[in-house]
Amino acid sequence: MSKFRLSPPTAPAPAPAPAPDVKDGRTQKESQEGRKNTGHASLFKEAGQREAELRKQRLENLQEKQKASRERERQSEFEKKENEMQNLEKHVNFENENSRKAYYREFKKVIERADVILEVLDARDPLGCRCPQVEQAVVQSGTNKKIVLVLNKIDLVSKEIVEKWIKYLRNEFPTVAFKASTQQQNRNLKRSSVPITQASSELLGSSACVGADLLMKLLGNYCRNLNIKTTITVGVVGFPNVGKSSLINSLKRARTCSVGATPGVTRHLQEVHLDKHIKLLDCPGIVMATSTSDAGMILRNCMKIEQLVDPMEPVAAILRRCNRNEVKDGRTQKESQEGRKNTGHASLFKEAGQREAELRKQRLENLQEKQKASRERERQSEFEKKENEMQNLEKHVNFENENSRKAYYREFKKVIERADVILEVLDARDPLGCRCPQVEQAVVQSGTNKKIVLVLNKIDLVSKEIVEKWIKYLRNEFPTVAFKASTQQQNRNLKRSSVPITQASSELLGSSACVGADLLMKLLGNYCRNLNIKTTITVGVVGFPNVGKSSLINSLKRARACSVGATPGVTRHLQEVHLDKHIKLLDCPGIVMATSTSDAGMILRNCMKIEQLVDPMEPVAAILRRCNRNEVLSGCSWCDPQ
Repeated sequence: MSKFRLSPPTAPAPAPAPAPDVKDGRTQKESQEGRKNTGHASLFKEAGQREAELRKQRLENLQEKQKASRERERQSEFEKKENEMQNLEKHVNFENENSRKAYYREFKKVIERADVILEVLDARDPLGCRCPQVEQAVVQSGTNKKIVLVLNKIDLVSKEIVEKWIKYLRNEFPTVAFKASTQQQNRNLKRSSVPITQASSELLGSSACVGADLLMKLLGNYCRNLNIKTTITVGVVGFPNVGKSSLINSLKRARTCSVGATPGVTRHLQEVHLDKHIKLLDCPGIVMATSTSDAGMILRNCMKIEQLVDPMEPVAAILRRCNRNEVKDGRTQKESQEGRKNTGHASLFKEAGQREAELRKQRLENLQEKQKASRERERQSEFEKKENEMQNLEKHVNFENENSRKAYYREFKKVIERADVILEVLDARDPLGCRCPQVEQAVVQSGTNKKIVLVLNKIDLVSKEIVEKWIKYLRNEFPTVAFKASTQQQNRNLKRSSVPITQASSELLGSSACVGADLLMKLLGNYCRNLNIKTTITVGVVGFPNVGKSSLINSLKRARACSVGATPGVTRHLQEVHLDKHIKLLDCPGIVMATSTSDAGMILRNCMKIEQLVDPMEPVAAILRRCNRNEVLSGCSWCDPQ
């Protein structure tokens, strides 16, 4: 890419800036020496030496700062990760080390991606199946996520108990009573539209699904935003065997998810498109510990029996909940006589309690050792990953200071992660010099189906023939659109022309109206369509400072939604702009990719503030290198061309 930067294959090089008048700044003695040297050889030599020394010094300082910054980021990342895992590990029962990691990944995916969380509860023990840690994590995420409680398996308890639980749970979150379909067929699962309050015992005892209509209406309401139909993602979470997969199958009316009576059937997150507006996420069963004992998990069928260490725990838990006299009456004559001698079950409870305490202590010690070893491995892995990312990024990015480096990394990462389409804005006067191959490489290597579109902005500053040649050249790699942003100063109703670029006159390009927006809007509209279904997309706008990113967004929005200015650094943080109900734009701060270790190119492209320039001779030398020597000498009356 760099070999085309100075002389593109078909486009002429940018016009050279006028040579500086060096004569006024030199003494009479220096002028006489310049005539003897016949040219600027000494000037170029001194500038080159000074440039090399300053470059070496800046590089050493930058490396020291980067090293110290990486160390601080490592420590911060360690502490953050350790706190997250400690908070999570206080409440989660894991089968083994792999289950712990898998749970953390899958649960984090659901929390991040879902707009609505359906927490499925077993109607026989709703409070025992609730996950307060999940609800707390959703509430503390800071976004406008919704929680809905689904009281499943209502056919296994009486109608009066269901009504009381619904009334109690609705004091905290919206609650829906539900009975999943028990049919074994693959399609057309039966669903009843009778409300729960009017459902008969025969209907609840049948294989049909009951309560789906009310739940679908509730999700449909969440799809509407200001009376506009939008798309939502719904995460289904809960204990194993509470009926998460059966609920999804009943809503879909097809067996899209595997179901079974054994815990652990669902092992990975699965996406199910309910319709064009609702997407369901089936999450593996999450086991939140209400105590350090496994008795509750076994009795709720949340653990496999083979994983039980001490079978006396669930037995003792059952006995504690039973009436002492009823248990006593059910024993044999011999046991009854022994029971009379022992005057109750005190010895049984005492032995079970001692055994339970010893096993609990042993399991807790083993778990703490495993967690400590796991955290150590995760720390090392996270350090190496972060260090590699920063090393790759620091090879190419020019940062004003330490804060700018961190801010750039955060904002750029947000755009790459959230955007479906990346608009890379280029200056038509120097398209190759403004391109960011590292950004394009990062988008391509992200592995997702992200699109890159090049926008050749400021086409009014070059001739029409040059624009056409650049468009033809750049379209060999990515879709390219020519564009001229509006230069009007009003806040609303910015003028936009529908004339194609190929037919635009010089008067139109010289006016304050925007040109090329229609073609760009059509291209983004095509990316919104998926199998002829209109979807929503997020578009990230990136590029060098002062290439016109914010002006492009304002021109598409036809309003001054973003601040603009001629000084680099006006946009400091990522900003969201909703273009319409299908397209959301992300305005990213100017990114400065280094084409060399010198700041001369950045200064000449107005990508750096002049106050931050260390050596003013660098851009002067860069201009002189691009000028014809004879032309420079002919403009100096004190120089002898010979």
